[in-house]
This record gives sequence, C-alpha cells and structure tokens, in this order.
Amino acid sequence: MITDKQIADLLPHTAPMLMITELVNYSSDAIHCRCTLAADNPLLQDERLPALAGLELLAQGAGLLLGLNRTEGKPGGAVAALSRCAITDCAATVGDTIDVHARLLGRSADAAMFEGETRAAERTFFTAAITLVTSTGDAA
Repeated sequence: MITDKQIADLLPHTAPMLMITELVNYSSDAIHCRCTLAADNPLLQDERLPALAGLELLAQGAGLLLGLNRTEGKPGGAVAALSRCAITDCAATVGDTIDVHARLLGRSADAAMFEGETRAAERTFFTAAITLVTSTGDAA
C-alpha cells in the first residue's frame, strides 16, 4: 500500500521512535497498521514492550490516519487528552508484530478524537480514547 519512507513522511518521528512499520488498510475514518518491534526501540524495558507503550502506538496510528487524509501542511501534533483507558500486560518482545487499530470519532480544525486498541499475538493490551492536537508544523 505505502512504503516505510511514505509512513515516515506522514509522521513527525524518526527512527527509532517511529514505530509504525506497515499500513494494513485504512478509510477516511479508520486505520489498521502494524509495528514490528525493533531491538533499538527506546520504550523497551528488559527486552519487553511495556503495555503503556500502547498509547504511543495508538497515537502514531491515529497520526498516520490524519496524515493520509491531510491535504496540506506538515505532520505534527501531540496527545492532548486520554480517556477510557484500559491496560493489561503486554508480552511483546523484539521481533513481534503489534496490530494498531484507530477509529476517528470526530475532529475540528485543530484537534481530532480517536478510539482504538493495540494487540500483540491477537491479545489486546491497550485501549483508549485519545485526542490529538494537530499543527501545521510551523512552530519553532
């Protein structure tokens, strides 16, 4: 669908913090993407991904959906709010694939709200609703 370089161009991260490695599918209001957990991932603890890292993965998946639907401006933004969060133990280790699902609930000119989840080995380890504040990337 799209290349690693195109994913990198749509998100305001660089390796090793750029965690999304594959776009599975998307529509105007939903995305399914994946992360193959790399050994240089800065969030690893004792070679395992902590479940709270699901927040970063969900934010990157939501940001990728915004980037795919963006018609102008540069990538950028930040998590402004988190609600309805549920976390369970994550057993993902280096080399594992993590599925990220995000659904757009609504948006304004400068923010977008999503709900979604992250799964490793078909087991959900993080669910939440998040609000991303978007920017054009012009701020210093």
